[in-house]
Amino acid sequence: MNTHTHKQPTTKLGIRYMIPSDTPRLLDIQTPTLIYTNTNEQTPATSLRGPYRVGMVAETHEKEKDLIVGFMIFEPTAPEMQLITLATHRDHRRQRIGTTILDTLKSKLQDGRTGERRRDRIYLFIRETNTPGQIFFRSAGFKAVQTLRGHFTDTGEDAYKMLYTLGGAR
Repeated sequence: MNTHTHKQPTTKLGIRYMIPSDTPRLLDIQTPTLIYTNTNEQTPATSLRGPYRVGMVAETHEKEKDLIVGFMIFEPTAPEMQLITLATHRDHRRQRIGTTILDTLKSKLQDGRTGERRRDRIYLFIRETNTPGQIFFRSAGFKAVQTLRGHFTDTGEDAYKMLYTLGGAR
């Protein structure tokens, strides 16, 4: 029996690419409410360091202003993508925001214009102690495929490599 309930989002959710002025607003999301990060880095700005990393934000319009309620950082390479970070704001949890963000990433496996496959899979590394994150990704079609001992240098914690494959094939 699923004991989790989802609240309905109060407004329409939009997903867009991250811009530099978003960074200060992301700190309120990442620190207390991280669903998942594969890095030891402390801020979204440092998570974006890397020649191919891309950030996207989930945004709603409330009380006459745009509000960032979640974000992800990923690295697209061929033939796969690595999810670096995924987070939602604590006040907007259980509204399927993380799922919507992840669906956006999954859609990037194929070319939006032609439907042609550009990449085959998405992978991530998740902390062994992050059971809620593991459950979330498992429900989104990811499978644990490897254990990496001492992967997280800040704590020495083990990580699980989780993999999503387009079409479910391995």
